[in-house]
Amino acid sequence: MPLHRQIEPVNRGRNWLIKFGSFIGSKEKLITDIPGLLLTRRTAPTAPASATYEPSLALVAQGRKRATLAGTTFIFDQSRYLLTSLDWPVICNVIEASEEVPYLCFVLKLEMPFVRELLSREEIQAPEAPSDSPVPWPPVRPRRSCSMLAAGS
Repeated sequence: MPLHRQIEPVNRGRNWLIKFGSFIGSKEKLITDIPGLLLTRRTAPTAPASATYEPSLALVAQGRKRATLAGTTFIFDQSRYLLTSLDWPVICNVIEASEEVPYLCFVLKLEMPFVRELLSREEIQAPEAPSDSPVPWPPVRPRRSCSMLAAGS
């Protein structure tokens, strides 16, 4: 299932946004020389459209986007990224963008065989349960994110 997490916005000033904007120019999409890296820019909200989100990591630098999967709507923006490991059919649209503050997004396509190989090399240690723990181990914690696409709860 895709994963969406709430993150703290990175405040690095407007310099990096200016560089991003000047790099992409007036284009709506720019496929970079870096394999799998796509930059997108929109200067106005868009109409909902059908799309397939491929395995990828999407980071919104500015603006806001909505995606609907199986009747559940998710919003992602500067504080919420999108991470998916499967192809997902969605209805999506940019909901916050203007000439002055365009929607800017980085999308990095994930090659799942490489991700699986990388993860298989790592040994993940589960923490040991405290001897006096009254709760099942490992503890179940409420999620601030949804396991579908993107959610801001």
